[in-house]
Amino acid sequence: MNTSRTSREKGFTLVECMIAVAVMTITFLGLAQLMTVAIRQNAFARYNTMALEVAQMKLEELKTEHNNELDTNTTEPNLTAGSHPSSSPNYELVTLTAPTDSNMGDNQFQVSWTVDVSGREKTVTVTVAPQVQNELTSKSLSVATVFSQ
Repeated sequence: MNTSRTSREKGFTLVECMIAVAVMTITFLGLAQLMTVAIRQNAFARYNTMALEVAQMKLEELKTEHNNELDTNTTEPNLTAGSHPSSSPNYELVTLTAPTDSNMGDNQFQVSWTVDVSGREKTVTVTVAPQVQNELTSKSLSVATVFSQ
């Protein structure tokens, strides 16, 4: 009677299973790290969008004042040459309220602007900075436009 086993049996060895588990673990760790990077970039993009919204609101307000200047032939205090606001603190505080059903907190931004007058043109640069800085919101955002008569 022949009781020897042949080496043609199908299946995985323990070493092959351990190698497969190790490869899957490395893959999942890479995906987890990618997810954390994506979440951070999403938060950073959200901050930039809000800062840009605040800058655009301020530019629209200053554009309205410029149109009032043209209509009434007067000079608006916010559009004189120099840095604004001129009183201490040298920024306006703008708060964007978070939606009630979200877990995001309200965001506060410091807004300042400079006006350079050159002939009949005024170059307005609005700078928006976070009130509370952290690793995601540590940079200020500047937007410039030119008002002319």
